[in-house]
Amino acid sequence: SCPESIEKLMASNALPTYFPYIVINGSAYTDGAALVNLDFGTAIRRCKEIVSDEKDIVIDAILANSRSIEKKDTSDYKAWQMYMRYLDISSFVDANDDLIHAQEDYPNVTFRYIVK
Repeated sequence: SCPESIEKLMASNALPTYFPYIVINGSAYTDGAALVNLDFGTAIRRCKEIVSDEKDIVIDAILANSRSIEKKDTSDYKAWQMYMRYLDISSFVDANDDLIHAQEDYPNVTFRYIVK
């Protein structure tokens, strides 16, 4: 058995589909961070393989986007600048939309800490 600090480190690197979840004190942990939007649905379905009741699932997430979209004058933007602006807006909208849909789709799951 690993010391708890090592287990926590392993859990923070347990990327879903690549590494198994890590059990610490009877709770399963996995890393939810990714460069793309979080897939709450897949994470919740994986948790449901471990627990029988959705009420036992707790989601903590850090969304890697801004709290809001900054208003900018884009009238002089070139193609690359406009594309980067599109990515900023798209990432913001997609991440928030994914979270809202997950909360609607899984009303019994606890979305405890959502950091934006």
